[in-house]
Amino acid sequence: MRVLFISMAAVPHVFPLVPLAWAFRAAGHDVRVAGQPPAVATVTRAGLTAVPIAGDFNVRGDISAGPGAAEAGDDASALSRDEALRRFMRLGPDAMETALVRLVDAMVGDLRTAVEDWRPDLVLADPLPFAAPLIAELTGAPFVRCLWGPALPPGRDRTAESDPATGLLPEALAALCQRYGVPVREDYAARTIDPCPPSMRVPDVPGRLPVRYVPYNGATELPDWLARAPKRPRVCVTWGTSTTRILGQESSPVPMVVDAVADLGAEIVVAVGSADRGQLAGVPDGVRILEDTPLSLLLPSCDAMIHTAGAGALMTATVNGVPQVTAPSHLGEQRLNAERLAAAGAGINLSLDDFDAQVVRKATAEVLSDPGYREAAGALREEMLAQPTPAEVVGVLENLARQ
Repeated sequence: MRVLFISMAAVPHVFPLVPLAWAFRAAGHDVRVAGQPPAVATVTRAGLTAVPIAGDFNVRGDISAGPGAAEAGDDASALSRDEALRRFMRLGPDAMETALVRLVDAMVGDLRTAVEDWRPDLVLADPLPFAAPLIAELTGAPFVRCLWGPALPPGRDRTAESDPATGLLPEALAALCQRYGVPVREDYAARTIDPCPPSMRVPDVPGRLPVRYVPYNGATELPDWLARAPKRPRVCVTWGTSTTRILGQESSPVPMVVDAVADLGAEIVVAVGSADRGQLAGVPDGVRILEDTPLSLLLPSCDAMIHTAGAGALMTATVNGVPQVTAPSHLGEQRLNAERLAAAGAGINLSLDDFDAQVVRKATAEVLSDPGYREAAGALREEMLAQPTPAEVVGVLENLARQ
């Protein structure tokens, strides 16, 4: 069977697809992962076959055209990729929709070429690459949506404030469907793969197919000290890489968080990407800095984690039974993630509006000392482990493709 995964051009979009892609490969299927050039290296490092698409699409053109997006006197073409991304995220709704349609059009055009002779039997993608259901419709293959956390798929009811990238199909995208001869529907997915434990799921997802969450956050060598059990409670502090890329390093409260919890009697481990290492030049003695290391190696030994509620970090901590202190930014589904976790009793959700040293210190001390958070986190872990493995889900999807 030929299986096509389609990813957006961002590492957090590639990582959740990898375990299921591995499972298809292990079952003997031909697997390819299509994505824009920034995603290609992540795909190949995971041992998968990458298909570069939409390489000519350049967000800088939308920054130049977007009302008020570029600073006076700026040359958008000269901006770094991170700065271009930050300004793109500040575009107004109309400019954002125009850019989304341009990206979809570029992806579908290249995908049609890629599948002209290699026709997939199954197409899988997360909720954002709308090119995926279009190419599935054009090739006659079933489309399967892969959730990365509690976030709902497009076309389902949710507040616009929680994630402006989802909701009813924008008019311009509907017009693009019509141009390709694809009928406009509320939802295109034959099944929706959901890795969330039942206590964290959003309701009313049609065709839900549960799967056990298998963390993949990249690969590296295991540091010697991580192979040994800690002698004190261990707390992980991380703010991810996407948040600082989009909002800028000045948005990261990590130095303040580290100072706030350094005297709690715990071992503090700060997980950062190499690009953000410079902001931690003056951390207190005894604080470990873990650079470019997958959270899946660190979190099994942790007693708590403090982070911004990105889905990858949140789900990796949840499958390891780690209580969490979250402070979601204003980026998309982070607030929804934090709310679902707190409602399950496995963490404390803090607002960035009053997120200061005293508040974060109190919350961290509470999740470390109150056994209720550990018990709730352990219950979520058991729920996750009770779900079908990726290998079992492959069997279900094989049957779907044969129908």
